[in-house]
Amino acid sequence: MWRMRGSPANKEKRGVSPIQFSLWLGDTLVHPRIMSAPPPHSDAPESIRIDYEEARAVFGSSPRSSAALLRLAIQKICIELGLPGKNLNEDISKLVEKGLPVRIQQSLDIVRVVGNEQVHPGRRRARE
Repeated sequence: MWRMRGSPANKEKRGVSPIQFSLWLGDTLVHPRIMSAPPPHSDAPESIRIDYEEARAVFGSSPRSSAALLRLAIQKICIELGLPGKNLNEDISKLVEKGLPVRIQQSLDIVRVVGNEQVHPGRRRARE
């Protein structure tokens, strides 16, 4: 069952939207989306920011899509840092050689492996 709750908004306080509302499907909030990830860093290049924002937006409804988009964003970051961008595992290893903390490497590897599984199901290699 759909239900909608709303009330007129004070335009001077709220800006663009004349009506504030929430849309529910059963017990699930459909609108507005709640984003649990932080916004991208202000220094992030535009193409990376776009992928990251999309990953944030779809996380609640499609975590698998979010993982694939985050993997793409990590690959683009590696390219921005001067790495080849052909093999993300090797690029992350090069970042570790340059001083990337192991904890961040482990986080990047988790996103890499989960993202790979979403775009290449069943093709996980033993060393990953």
